[in-house]
Amino acid sequence: MQREKFHHGNLREELLEKGMEVLLEAGSDALSLRNLGRELHVSPRAPYRHFSSKHELLMELASLGAQEMTDKYMAAYNMAASNETRLRQACMAYLNFAEAKPHLFKLILIDESTVSKFRSTMSEKVLGHKLFEELVISLMSDSSDLITNHEVAISCWSMMHGFAVLNMNNRMIDMHYDKEQVINAVVRYATSSH
Repeated sequence: MQREKFHHGNLREELLEKGMEVLLEAGSDALSLRNLGRELHVSPRAPYRHFSSKHELLMELASLGAQEMTDKYMAAYNMAASNETRLRQACMAYLNFAEAKPHLFKLILIDESTVSKFRSTMSEKVLGHKLFEELVISLMSDSSDLITNHEVAISCWSMMHGFAVLNMNNRMIDMHYDKEQVINAVVRYATSSH
C-alpha cells in the first residue's frame, strides 16, 4: 500500500494547474477536488483547505480564463495597426479561444451556474468586452450616439459568440462558413453602422 506523502509547496497553484488541465481536456463535470488531491498525492481533505467546493475552484478557473481572454483582447487593442486590423485580431482571438478551449469558454460565458455567480466579480470579463466595444466603435462612421454604439458592439459580439457556440457544437459543418467570414461580417456591420 502506497503511503500518501506530506505535501510541501504551493498546493493551491498545483490544484489550479491540474484543475485547468482536467477542465480543458474533459470539462467541468470531470472535475473533482478529491480526484485532484489523489492525483497530486495529498490527503482527500487537503484540496478543501484551498477551495471550499468544486464550484469555488470552477469560479477561480473561470476568472483565470477571463483574464486570459482579456489579455488577448488587450494585445489586439494595443497593436500598432489600423483600427480594422485591431478589431479583426480581437475577433480572431475570441474565436480561436472558443475553438481551442471550448470547456473553458463555456465555463466563462455559457454555464449559468458559473456565469450567475461570476457577474459580481466580472471586472476582467467586462474589461475585455469594453475593449472590444471600443474597437467596434473606432470603425463606426459616426460614433456620437452612445446607445447606438453599444447596440452595434453587442450585435457584433453576438455574431462572433453565436458562431463560436454553433461551431463548438458542430452546427456549422454543412454551412461552409468560417471564422474569416464572421470577422468580415463584423467589420462590415461596424463600418456600415450610422
